[in-house]
Amino acid sequence: MASSDDEEEVVLNCVENYHFEDEKQEPISFTVLPIQWTETDSPGTTKNQIFLHGTADSGLQKVYKQVMAWKLDLSGEKPTIYVLTKDNIWMQLQKPRKSFEETIRTILVTVYFLHFASKNKDTSEKAIWDHLRKVFSTHEVSPSEHDLSYHLSLIRGMAQRDEMLANSKLFNGFLIGPVIGFKFSGGKGPKLGALLCVLMRIASSFASLTPQRPAGKSSRRVLTYLATMARRQRSGRAMKTKEMKQGINQCQRDPTDTKELKGGKS
Repeated sequence: MASSDDEEEVVLNCVENYHFEDEKQEPISFTVLPIQWTETDSPGTTKNQIFLHGTADSGLQKVYKQVMAWKLDLSGEKPTIYVLTKDNIWMQLQKPRKSFEETIRTILVTVYFLHFASKNKDTSEKAIWDHLRKVFSTHEVSPSEHDLSYHLSLIRGMAQRDEMLANSKLFNGFLIGPVIGFKFSGGKGPKLGALLCVLMRIASSFASLTPQRPAGKSSRRVLTYLATMARRQRSGRAMKTKEMKQGINQCQRDPTDTKELKGGKS
């Protein structure tokens, strides 16, 4: 059966059994690359040398390309991730290499979270987590709010640009819901829900920090508080709701106030 050049290009531009490596041949996520938010945006540039390895045409052709950016499409039945090669070709990522799955697990959970929320604007918390657990049922670690916390800037950016996400009841609750007692993951894990809300509020300011523009007192206070929460969680002594309220309130106080956070002793 004859095939057109367009059909051949579509096949070759879909990559499966893929993984990414940096210049040291270490596995790395494509999220270190700049993202192209919309078709009219410029994805920016990167100093990182990231290389895509995989196969195309049902495994008949090997793929090895340096990649410069990535983008996300939520419009289809499943979310689609693309990476831009150095020769300016967008390649669609399909199934990753098995040994590479853990490297990109958190971003894949986040992508499927965004896709489900955009397609089901009236969905419940239980429904979205049931869906994610089904999608990632073969993984050893179940999806959780912790996975989303690694990609808050992506979540925030997509919410600003995707009308379906902006109208999602669950997503709006995630973005602007109350910090304390925020019930996430089917009513489980309000402490992590609170953590995500705090992180969402400060993510944009943290994203602009550089060695020349270090974190101020207010940012350091928040980081100290979040580190304390993490220590408590690891030791099995999670903060009580009262402690969380005190700590978060103090995070939002006058940045010239340098007193130790409430509940900061572990």
